[in-house]
Amino acid sequence: MPWRAAQMTDALYASYATACAIPIKEKGKDPVYPPTVQNLGPRACRSLIRKMLEPDPSHRIAIEEVMVHPWIRDIQVCHAVPKPTHVHAHAMQQAQAQLNAF
Repeated sequence: MPWRAAQMTDALYASYATACAIPIKEKGKDPVYPPTVQNLGPRACRSLIRKMLEPDPSHRIAIEEVMVHPWIRDIQVCHAVPKPTHVHAHAMQQAQAQLNAF
């Protein structure tokens, strides 16, 4: 967790919320992120994490928007695609267990 409580009395949260007062993207400039988000990798996750951690709930991203975010859309589920670019041992075991259930 990036802070203990999402309250201005928590120094880490207060710092984050203050940094979030800067708009996510100003016209013609690169996105501005608080240091907590700016240091995350991969870079593609930053805009999504920033929107998910928006201090103002009325401006926070909805789950429907999360699911269509490019970073989420690009996640490959190994056992759900015909030719995955990678395969995890656990996914193979899970797929085999599903086949054995029939």
